[in-house]
Amino acid sequence: AMGLAGMVVFDALIAIAICAVIMGFLPEERRRMWWWSVPVFLFFTPIFVWTLISGLTEPLFGLASVLVVHFLWRDRFVAAMVLLSIMPFIRPEYVVLAPLAIGYVVSQKAWKALPWALTGVIIFSALSGIVLGRPWAFFTEPTYLGSTLYGK
Repeated sequence: AMGLAGMVVFDALIAIAICAVIMGFLPEERRRMWWWSVPVFLFFTPIFVWTLISGLTEPLFGLASVLVVHFLWRDRFVAAMVLLSIMPFIRPEYVVLAPLAIGYVVSQKAWKALPWALTGVIIFSALSGIVLGRPWAFFTEPTYLGSTLYGK
């Protein structure tokens, strides 16, 4: 309903959330002194700003990525795996982060968290089965194959 302007507002809110999560990595005593540096570095990075004003999905993927790292940092392995499981539906670049995050969970011997990495695919498959009648659409109908706005 809001078009490109709505996407830009959404991406700006996502950018603010990214700043908040990154600032959360700073120790409390340094956070008070250096809080301003996170938005400065983020918003003075041209490629980041271009994606914000273009209404692309990269900022949402960036937020999901820093949140996965945040959850792993805090030993919240189930939350990290659930969020990681949704990331294939945000951007295909999840294939870079997924092995690293899963590898870290394995290295921490958090075996009970690993099945949660399938949550997003299971939910998406169930919903696409109900709505589209094609439960395997995620596997059989890749998003970027064929004719798209980006070309073949």
